[in-house]
Amino acid sequence: MKDFSEKLEEEILGQWGRQKPLPDRIYFFKVFRRNFGLMGLGILITGALALTLPLIVDNTYKSSVYAIFDHVDVSGSGLGTSPQVRYNTVARLFRARFESQDFLTEIANKLGGRDVFMRESPIGQLMQKVLKGRVNLLNDDAEAKDDKVILAKVLSKQLDAFPEPESGVLTLTAYTHTPKLSQDLANQAMELFIRKELDEQIRSLDIKLNFLQKNITKQPEARSSRRAEPQESRASRVNKLQAADKQTELEDRLRTLNGQLDNARIDREQAMAEVKRELVRLQTTLQPNHPQVVEKRKELDVIASQYANNENKIQNSLEAVRAQLRALRSSSALGPDVTNLDIRDSQDYQGSFFVAVSDRIKDIELERKNLIRQKDDPNLRTRLRIIYPAAYEPTPYKNNRRNMALAVVAAGLGVIGILIILREIRNPRARDVWRVERSTGQEIVAQISLKSANEFSDITPNLADKLRSHLSKINRVDDAARTLLSYRRLELAMERGCQGRVVMLINAGPFDETALAIKNFLNIYATDHQDDYLLIDCNLQDPVYRKVGDGPDLVDFWEGRASFEKVMLPREELDGFAFDVIPPMPKLSGEKTRAFREDRIELALDKIPGHYKKVFIRAMPESHFIENMALLKVSSDGFVFVDANHTSYFDLQRTLTHLKSDKLRGLVALGT
Repeated sequence: MKDFSEKLEEEILGQWGRQKPLPDRIYFFKVFRRNFGLMGLGILITGALALTLPLIVDNTYKSSVYAIFDHVDVSGSGLGTSPQVRYNTVARLFRARFESQDFLTEIANKLGGRDVFMRESPIGQLMQKVLKGRVNLLNDDAEAKDDKVILAKVLSKQLDAFPEPESGVLTLTAYTHTPKLSQDLANQAMELFIRKELDEQIRSLDIKLNFLQKNITKQPEARSSRRAEPQESRASRVNKLQAADKQTELEDRLRTLNGQLDNARIDREQAMAEVKRELVRLQTTLQPNHPQVVEKRKELDVIASQYANNENKIQNSLEAVRAQLRALRSSSALGPDVTNLDIRDSQDYQGSFFVAVSDRIKDIELERKNLIRQKDDPNLRTRLRIIYPAAYEPTPYKNNRRNMALAVVAAGLGVIGILIILREIRNPRARDVWRVERSTGQEIVAQISLKSANEFSDITPNLADKLRSHLSKINRVDDAARTLLSYRRLELAMERGCQGRVVMLINAGPFDETALAIKNFLNIYATDHQDDYLLIDCNLQDPVYRKVGDGPDLVDFWEGRASFEKVMLPREELDGFAFDVIPPMPKLSGEKTRAFREDRIELALDKIPGHYKKVFIRAMPESHFIENMALLKVSSDGFVFVDANHTSYFDLQRTLTHLKSDKLRGLVALGT
């Protein structure tokens, strides 16, 4: 009992079992020969399309430029800042720049603008000329017509900005339709980005420098009194000198205390730095309430409290000195005019702070000069520079024209293949041996070749003798030998399969033309065996020999009104026949249709002389299946002739259904 998988396989495969015939090399050769014209026309059209369609697309050329970011330049402005943080900022700006419409439009304008990057294809131009503006194929939105938007969309696809992580290398790749444009686009875009980046850094430094220079000024000088005293006493001059010396002493002491305070803060930071690093390391692995973490926090508090006492003492001393200095200046006649004094010029902001700010201003000025120099001369760049400019790459990165041509060829061949398959499947004629055998279940015992039908269309007994003589002399099978062998295979099938004397030859289709092939076969068969053979031809539509004149016919012989000798035509009286013939009746109508009865036909066949080794009955056209069935019943064997040029699968199936019998010995394919 079959399981489910075997049943399913049987349902899916259907008749495609391995025990049945499958297509072979000969079948594919015949398919090629039958569809040679279609394939030739399809290949010509495909070739023309493969040569013309790729012209509407462009190849894609790739070119890459590499730049490196140095976080520490000549001025040393990068010191004290994390290199990775600075590079991450530049990397984000690198991506953001090449997503900006303004920046992309500026790049496009430097290289030619819309005419370079927005080339219209020949197909688009042709469509515009044909339609003449009657149909708008583009979007009517104002945004879609904006050159800025269009160029930004095009360049965003043609430029690929990729900052390599943690390496400091910025990669920019350009994809365009020409290698020169790809090279220029990559180099110009990277150069413009570097200049923009340097401009932004210079602008940032200008803002910082302007702020520091405006708010941090040098210590003001004392202004002279508007009204000079004509004379000054000796005691007054002594007091002024003493006050000036006292002021100088206090200023020196103030600077000393400021230095001590700065040193104390630096010492505190250095002492706490190691403890802070250890605390951070512990916090990454331990909980905040872990004893080791708590101990480190207490240690930080102890260090801070120790240095806080020293800083408080110095801070108190600073306050006392500042108070004395303010009191001295307020009592002195030469005190400074504070009406135009910035608060940062006071002594509170002098000392180490003023020195640090001055150094910062000088550092910014030096950095600004360095950036301006790098902007003007690419060879002097240290912060952001191109290390590998874009090269000229003549080999296409994507060969779109070749790919288009290959796609057209593949599509064309696929369409040709589909058309051939559909043409073969939908063709109704039974012209392929393996399909005939699979659809009918009957074996094709012989195939009669019609390759040389013009030369060997009518084989007479004399020609049959010549063909046999020719076959014995040749080493290779030619057309003559092929024709003779095809008929001899049918002869061999009859010798092996026939079990009686009466053999019926049946046409599979109503319009088959098999008379000439049957005549040729019987001439070869008769000359091979040198015996007497008789053909009773019942096919009045396509007779082997058409009788001229009146007289008894085949129906009269079936009904017993005429003797065998009166209806039979001996071969001696016929031109080109090696067998005797009973020609068909001129017409079949009315009461003559009832003559084809099994009992009458059997009685008539008994009257045929016994010297005939075989009696061949050629059946009526396929539509007379009642009469043919009666003929088959009185016959011992039957062969169905399938005309490849006229028989359809439907006619073949219908004939085999009507004449279903165990007397059928096989099919004879004519012209396959």
